[in-house]
Amino acid sequence: MASTTAYQLFVESLLRRDNVFSKTISGSKTIQTAIFMLCSALILHGKRAYDMKGFWLTKPSRSTISEKSEDFKIGCNMHPNLTCGNYLWEGVRNHFLMGLAIDCLRALKRVSTQPLSTKRWTKTMNFRMYCGPLFSLYIVLYRLTHCLLNRLQVAPDKLNHALAAYCAGLSHFLYPEMTLFHFAVVQAVFVLWRMFQIYGARTENTISRALLDFPYTYVLYPLIQAHCVHVHLMRPQLCGKLHLAMDNTFTNNYATTIMNKVQETIKRGKGLQ
Repeated sequence: MASTTAYQLFVESLLRRDNVFSKTISGSKTIQTAIFMLCSALILHGKRAYDMKGFWLTKPSRSTISEKSEDFKIGCNMHPNLTCGNYLWEGVRNHFLMGLAIDCLRALKRVSTQPLSTKRWTKTMNFRMYCGPLFSLYIVLYRLTHCLLNRLQVAPDKLNHALAAYCAGLSHFLYPEMTLFHFAVVQAVFVLWRMFQIYGARTENTISRALLDFPYTYVLYPLIQAHCVHVHLMRPQLCGKLHLAMDNTFTNNYATTIMNKVQETIKRGKGLQ
């Protein structure tokens, strides 16, 4: 989990940089949505086809009947004890409650860092729901599309599932949560790497074998962690709220204290020039 967070912060710092590539992605909701849709399809496909671990907004839906069975052509074959409407409602309810809990925790955390006052608590009672609607919309698009494609027999269930997972990523266009976007990019890269490992497990090619056996985690993770600390101290404008919160949590706020001293020293140095 810690390594995933470090990679996530690394992606965030890259997209905050002042270059054409970063500005193109960070400044276009359409491009972000297209990337998020691809990531969504990859993550859910990896979880369903290869039983990959890791957190995501939902678990992949699986067919309860073999495609070779004569009963497969009847209905969507994913929820034998529920109608499609009830299956959809169950997903919306559960994911809305999960998102609502996150919204409440965010509101309480925001207020806990401020002085206790009546006005602060009044603002908390009027907090804006965000994760609840986002999670609900994602599961609606995912389950509704999958059920519809299976009922219409557009393609085999495996392809229908990939299309449904892809369409679910449209939720980013209405609720662009950048923290989730960065996490999705990292998870999608992990899925691609894991698929490469699975397909290349029995390869006899020397180059492929060397690529698979190289200890990337032991090399990349310290470098990524060092980069994140360097960015926090030297270029804090590239850090998001999560980045600052994680560093301060791990260092008991020493990271921000040192960053302030470093930035003050840099300003003094520029003033002497």
